[in-house]
Amino acid sequence: TEPDRLPAATERALAAHERPNIYVLGPEEAVSNEVFDGLRRLGNVRRIEGRGPVQNAVAFARYRQGDFGWGVVVPGFQFTLANLDRPLDAAAAAPLGTNGIYAPLLLTDSAGELPRPVESYFLDVRPGFREDPRTAVYNHVWLLGDTSAIAAGVQGRLDEIARLIPVTVDGEDAPADTPESPPGDAQPPGDAQPPDNADRAPPRDRRPAPRPKRRSPGGAD
Repeated sequence: TEPDRLPAATERALAAHERPNIYVLGPEEAVSNEVFDGLRRLGNVRRIEGRGPVQNAVAFARYRQGDFGWGVVVPGFQFTLANLDRPLDAAAAAPLGTNGIYAPLLLTDSAGELPRPVESYFLDVRPGFREDPRTAVYNHVWLLGDTSAIAAGVQGRLDEIARLIPVTVDGEDAPADTPESPPGDAQPPGDAQPPDNADRAPPRDRRPAPRPKRRSPGGAD
């Protein structure tokens, strides 16, 4: 659509459905409120927006309403990244959005630097593990275009923030099924005092040693 006018072909396509759900991607500068209000006659309209195209793409990747939207807010997903200046590269993301890959499209406005909103988003969904990395989930990022679209340094940064990392939780309680220590391993309380004679040597036995019995040559006592 145009910012201030809904094309007739788009209106006819929407009218062919029975009040569909319509999602407007972009702020008022991209799709005006006049167009938004006009869409209300055709269906249920919701706006997904960010300050610019980069933020829009992140907002769309996070968004989910009912059965619609990616809703990617946890690790374990695939993503595509394209440069705003090369829209034909972004077209290659369409097959990666289906066929079991289901990768939302993210955008960069710089070939040599990862935009802060995209970097923050990847850090939010960075995968980790607590005990066994073999049971963890992983993220995968598809870069669309050559190094003139997305530089090798950006790829290196993505490799760093998409890799699996160990996760620790401070102050976590022990699991409920942890067995208790056996009684023999119990420790005295910290304020317990030893008895007064704890450091004294045991008294010597001053009784004379018993004399050995004499045995007869036949072995009888």
